[in-house]
Amino acid sequence: MLAAEIRINFSVRTMERGIVSAGCDLVIAESINEVWANWCKIISLKVVYESKYLRFLQVRFEIL
Repeated sequence: MLAAEIRINFSVRTMERGIVSAGCDLVIAESINEVWANWCKIISLKVVYESKYLRFLQVRFEIL
């Protein structure tokens, strides 16, 4: 849920992407800090679509 909350609120993916992520450390740290401060407001998600292949790239969620 932490990764989803950071993605929704800050458009930051929390997975390693190698050199593409270089220089994003501060943004990620600030995002995590803000999410942590608002932990009680974090939403829940449910999977509403997942493809047979490449699930991690094509999965879709709905806010509960």
